[in-house]
Amino acid sequence: ATISGLWSVEDGMELVLARGLAMGGVSVPGAMAALECSESRLLELLQGWDGLWLATINGPEQVVVSGRLEVLEAWLEAVGGALPRVKRLAVSQAFHTPLMEEAAAALFAALAGVRFGEARIPWVSNVTGEWAGDEVRTAEYWVRQMLSPVRFGAGLGRLWGEGWRWFLEVGPGA
Repeated sequence: ATISGLWSVEDGMELVLARGLAMGGVSVPGAMAALECSESRLLELLQGWDGLWLATINGPEQVVVSGRLEVLEAWLEAVGGALPRVKRLAVSQAFHTPLMEEAAAALFAALAGVRFGEARIPWVSNVTGEWAGDEVRTAEYWVRQMLSPVRFGAGLGRLWGEGWRWFLEVGPGA
């Protein structure tokens, strides 16, 4: 968003700091696991398990489940053997779930001081899997991004379908 010109570098840095502090301050211990299964299969396996949510759809057979630490551990014990591959992620929070609501409130407050500009470089939203539009110029969008499943696979599918063949993902890890 900063690179596209949606907000200034200074505001971008302030938001990264505010978002990180807010997420680190969430009081409910959470956990996440990457799974080799489809979104529909995961949703079936989550039936009856309160405290767990679909957090990310990275591809047709690559999803992430997120939720309360103790519930995720029990769920993995109960259904983990039915999945070809399960990898616990090294996190302490249940990102992209309703458990992040207290962090979302802090992010919303931080966004009140940001002046949104026009994005000069288009990007595909991982909230919708579609080209980002004017909705990214609202605090509500960024709060939704924090609480909603990441639709990375849908975004890549959108780009691939339009003929894009080179991709660059920029982030803090490999």
